Amino acid sequence: MLYDQTTVVNVTLDQAAISKMNNLVYQDPHNECGGFLIGRVGRDEAAGTFTVQVCDVYCEPQPGTSAGFTFTNDYQIRALIWTDHNHPDAHILGNFHSHAEFGAFFSPQDKRMMESQPGEGLYLVISPSHQSIEAVFKDSQRHFYPCALYLAQPVDNPDLLIGKAITSAITDRPASGGQTAPCVTFRAQPHFTPEQAAELAKRFNYSLDQLQNKKVLVVGAGTIGNLLVQYLTLSGVGSITIVDRDLYAPYNLPRSPMVDRFACGKPKATELAQAAAQAAVFPLEVTGIQADICTLGWGFLEGFDLVLSPVDSVAVRVWIDRAAHVYQIPHLTVGSGLAPGGGLFGNVLFFPSRAVIDLEQAWGRDSYRKRLEDSRSCANYREDTQPQVIGFSARLTGVVMDLAIAQLLGRIADQTTVFTCRLQALGQGFEQDQASFEFTRCSIPRPSLYSDLSLVQGKPLYTITFDPSHPKEELYQLFRHAFQEERPSSSYTLDLEGLALVIPVAYRMRQPHASIYVGPITESDPTFLELPPRHRYQVWGEGGESFYVELVLAPDQTPS
Repeated sequence: MLYDQTTVVNVTLDQAAISKMNNLVYQDPHNECGGFLIGRVGRDEAAGTFTVQVCDVYCEPQPGTSAGFTFTNDYQIRALIWTDHNHPDAHILGNFHSHAEFGAFFSPQDKRMMESQPGEGLYLVISPSHQSIEAVFKDSQRHFYPCALYLAQPVDNPDLLIGKAITSAITDRPASGGQTAPCVTFRAQPHFTPEQAAELAKRFNYSLDQLQNKKVLVVGAGTIGNLLVQYLTLSGVGSITIVDRDLYAPYNLPRSPMVDRFACGKPKATELAQAAAQAAVFPLEVTGIQADICTLGWGFLEGFDLVLSPVDSVAVRVWIDRAAHVYQIPHLTVGSGLAPGGGLFGNVLFFPSRAVIDLEQAWGRDSYRKRLEDSRSCANYREDTQPQVIGFSARLTGVVMDLAIAQLLGRIADQTTVFTCRLQALGQGFEQDQASFEFTRCSIPRPSLYSDLSLVQGKPLYTITFDPSHPKEELYQLFRHAFQEERPSSSYTLDLEGLALVIPVAYRMRQPHASIYVGPITESDPTFLELPPRHRYQVWGEGGESFYVELVLAPDQTPS
C-alpha cells in the first residue's frame, strides 16, 4: 500500500449523505455496519490532484458484529441498481463502514479490500464510540492519499445556506438498584451569517441569548412531550433533557410530530432528542435518557431552570412536583383525558419556585390517592376521539409554553402564586365552548390542608453516603455519628411517606415503600438496591426526634 501523505484530496459530502451515514451508524452503535458512497471524482491533470463529491449514500440496516462487517455481492448489486436509477450521472465511489467499539482506522483487512478494488475509490471508517472519522482516497494506480472532509449543502441560492454540525455522545446515568439508564446527548451548532442572525432577531421579543443558558427537563415524550420539545427547540432554549422509559409504537406516530416511522421500536427519549437536534435552528444540547424518572432520584432534578412533566402517570407527576419543591425549581405539569360525558379535557398547573401549595394539595388528597396508579395515555382514548388528540394537545402546549417562556425570561414576578388552567374540547356545544378555558390562581395555602414546608425551614440537612450492599449496621452508625444525639437511639426509621411536600414517596417503579427500619443489623437490606441513588428522607429516632437526610446510595470507592 503506497501512501502519499503530501497530497491531500478534498472531499465534499452533501448533507443527504451525512444524514444517512449518521442514521445507520448510530442506529446500532455497538455493532459494525456499512454502505456505499455515491458521487463523482474530478482530476486536475496539470496539478495531478483530485477532488471528490459525495452526493448520496446507499445503505441497508444490515448489522455486522462488534468487530466486523462484510459487503456481500448481493448488497453491492442492489447498490448498483439503486444508483443507476436514482443517480444516473454519478457512480459508486467506494464504501464506508463503522468501528463499533474501536477508534476510526483502517485495519489490515480493510487495506486488502481497498487494494483489491479496481479503479479510483473513496473509503471512510466511522467510530461512534470515539466520535472520529478517517478517510482515504485510492487512485487507479493503487496510490493512497489522505483526505480533507468538507460539508456541503446543495441549495439553489447559496446565500440562504444555514449550515449545522451535529455531534452525539453515548453515556449512562446511574439509576436505582445499581442499574444504569441509557443516555444519548446530541449537540447541534447551526451557523448563520450576520445578516441571517439579524433577521432572526427581529422576529423575537427577547434577545436570543437570554434562553441559551437555560436548562429545561421534559419528563414524557408522548404527544404533548413532542410538542413541548419542538416549541422549546424553536424558541432558543440551549439545553433540553428528555426522560421517558417507553419505546415508540406505530400507534404513537399520528400523535408524535417530531419523529418518523423509523423511530418505531426505539426509545422515545433518545429518538425525540435526535429529532430535536436535527430540527434545531439555534445552538442546542439535547439529551435523551431511557428511564423511569423515579429511578434516577430527586437529586437528578437539581440544577434545572424549569421542569415540564407531560407524563401520563398521576403518581409520577406528584413525585416530580415534590422534588421541584425541595430544590425550588419552577414546575409545569400538563395532562389530558376523556370527560365522563365524552370529549377531551386537559389541565395545566404551574408551580413557581416558591409555590405555597403543591400538586397533591391542588388536586385534593382524596382524589389524588384514588388516582395514584392511573395512567392517562391518549393511546387509550376511543377511536372517534383520535383525530382530535394532536390539535387539543397543541392547545394545552400553547398554554404551557406561554408560561414556560415567561418564567425562563424572568417575567413572572410572583413566585408564590399557583396557576391552574382547565381546558375542554371546543365544538361540544355552546355552553362548553364558552367555558373551554378556566384559569384560577391560588396565592395562599388552602385552609383545610396543612403545608409541611415549615417543617424543614431552618433545620439542617445531613448528607450521608452509604453503599446499599453493605449491612444496615453501617448506616446506623453513620446516622449516630451525624446526629450526635445526647441519648443516641438504638434504631432509626426512614419515613418515605410521612410528609406530602418535602419528603418523597420513594417509588419502586410506581409502588411506594412506606418506611425502612435501620438498626444494628449485620445483614444488608435489598430494599436499598431498589431505591433511587439520591433522595431526601425524614429520619425518626426512638424518642421522636426527627432529622432530614439526603441519602446518597453509591458503591464504596475505598480501595480494598
